[in-house]
Amino acid sequence: METNHHIWRCPVILPRLRAAFLQLAIEADKIIRRDADKLSSCITDSIAYADTFSWAYKDLPPSNEAILLIRSYITHSLFGMFRVHFSTNSGATSVNGIHAYFADYHQDHRLET
Repeated sequence: METNHHIWRCPVILPRLRAAFLQLAIEADKIIRRDADKLSSCITDSIAYADTFSWAYKDLPPSNEAILLIRSYITHSLFGMFRVHFSTNSGATSVNGIHAYFADYHQDHRLET
């Protein structure tokens, strides 16, 4: 069976992908701080330890959740990270904002080898 796993471990692509996810984590932090309706002191930790982003803070290959996001899937992990900071469905709107940001980033920074 052929897979695309070699792409996520490519020494040319991986640093660029890691940088994109670190920037995406910053954007997630901004969105949550701006739109959250629950006060929380652990926003930064909830992002840094989320399966979607934690690999980018460490020397690890992208997580399955990160790869799904690259493929335009919103994972339970990402949605749950936002859900912790919202008491209403406005969290879903914020997740869509992250998805739109990533789609725009992907358009602007094609991962060329």
